[in-house]
Amino acid sequence: MGRIPHNAMRIWHEMIEHSGQAREIVSIVQDFVSNLTPTDLATVPPDCRPGRIRDESDIDFWNLRLADACHDVWGTDRDGKVLLEMSQVFLRASVRMSRLLEPHNEAHS
Repeated sequence: MGRIPHNAMRIWHEMIEHSGQAREIVSIVQDFVSNLTPTDLATVPPDCRPGRIRDESDIDFWNLRLADACHDVWGTDRDGKVLLEMSQVFLRASVRMSRLLEPHNEAHS
């Protein structure tokens, strides 16, 4: 069934890692989701198919939802490849977002 090509996954991950603003990450994730085909999503449970990604909170929500779904698939005979790949994109986006939004520690004089 569906599987996102390795080189495509690498490109999504690199774009997220090189993003410099939260809204840029949201845009990248929106593009990722809009590029998922029905074949890609065939093995993904319907409640794990992200709809419109509006902001950082949607990325965090789907990061957690997809991680939970991956946990449910592990150890079963269900095909979870695309689910895992989606989860990795949302995890990377959530981590990158956290790094960009964390307050910078300034040296005190």
